Amino acid sequence: MAQDEKLIVTKQTRPANKDWILWTLVGTFIVVSIVVMLGVDYYYAADLSNPANLPEAVGK
Repeated sequence: MAQDEKLIVTKQTRPANKDWILWTLVGTFIVVSIVVMLGVDYYYAADLSNPANLPEAVGK
C-alpha cells in the first residue's frame, strides 16, 4: 500500500516536458530578431521618412 502511494507521488512530481524551453528560445529569438531589424531599419533609413528627401516622381 505504501509503495502504491509512493508511485503515485513520483508520477505526479516528474519533471516537466523540456519542449517548452526550445519553443521559448525560438519565440524569443524571433521577437528579438524583429526588434533588431526594425531598429537597424530606423537607424539607416531615417532620412527617407522626410518627404523632402525623396527623389522626384518619375514622369513629372
